[in-house]
Amino acid sequence: MKHTFILLVSSFIIINSVSAQRIEFEYNEFGERVLQKSVLYYDKADNDSDTKSLIKEKKVISLYPNPVSDFLEINFKDGIYEVVLTDFTGKRICQYKDVTNNLVVDFSDCASGVYFIKVSDKIDGEIYKIVKK
Repeated sequence: MKHTFILLVSSFIIINSVSAQRIEFEYNEFGERVLQKSVLYYDKADNDSDTKSLIKEKKVISLYPNPVSDFLEINFKDGIYEVVLTDFTGKRICQYKDVTNNLVVDFSDCASGVYFIKVSDKIDGEIYKIVKK
């Protein structure tokens, strides 16, 4: 029993030394928390490809302006992407396939409110919250 406990504890320490998750916060000038993000990092000396595969690279270089009035410009990293615009209920507003470089999304006919843009490639996707003025 004692050996099993020691084995479990040492395994936990080894696993956590290879990769870990850290939560970071950003604050505004009034000291209120405005952003929470989880950061996954790994030991660079470790050559384990499974650990490195946990680190996701962002697909979108820039997405502006947000909040948007009429047009939203999205700049992508190299690759082929699918972009889907939905409202806050999940209703699909529009979809763009085989996007490779930059994309301008027309919000001029959209009502004011919160929208979501999902950018995905063949592996996974990212979702961005957009506010329409």
